[in-house]
Amino acid sequence: MHTIRESFAVALVVALAGAAVAADYWPSTPGTTFTYQWSGGPLNVEILQNSNPAWFSRSYTSAECAGSGTYRLDENGDVLWGGSVWSCKSWVDPDIATLTPPVVFLDLPLEVGKSWQSQTTVDYGYGSFSATLHCSVTGTETVTTPAGDFETMVMQMITFDGPWFLRQWTYKLHRQLGPVIDEGGELVAWSGIVATDEATWGEVKALYGR
Repeated sequence: MHTIRESFAVALVVALAGAAVAADYWPSTPGTTFTYQWSGGPLNVEILQNSNPAWFSRSYTSAECAGSGTYRLDENGDVLWGGSVWSCKSWVDPDIATLTPPVVFLDLPLEVGKSWQSQTTVDYGYGSFSATLHCSVTGTETVTTPAGDFETMVMQMITFDGPWFLRQWTYKLHRQLGPVIDEGGELVAWSGIVATDEATWGEVKALYGR
């Protein structure tokens, strides 16, 4: 016999089968905006619908640089990362990276101690390299930013691009707002986020497992 919560989850799956589903910890609703404060000044972020409707982008704009990362939700409700592009006024050429296949950026639901990794090929335009993405949830933390106090999951991401490049990022992720602290940038303001009691695929996965 199904419990009321299980029955609700089944109804939720049916209701959302043909609709866009919100992603825990990585907002995906087009039109949502964020402003972060970095050492170099404000950074504006907007969620955009990609030309391919299965994908969405996080668009970044500052006084000196602009860029975007492309993402989509897979059939498990996880967030996949497909690549990025960055350009700064002082650069001769933009930095473009395409990931084939896309890597699992967020393996939802997030839990302390959880880790995952993905292998991919990174095409920089001037050459391709095999790469491995390692992610882990190292803990929880209450953080204070100019936008307020937030309960977050702390995620570390390490990438190995071929034998030469090692890069590491730390994200402090709020369930609705995504990164409220991202490598030194702090959230100042946001708009377009739905109510905090919204049901998501992450909740369904946590209830039923994979």
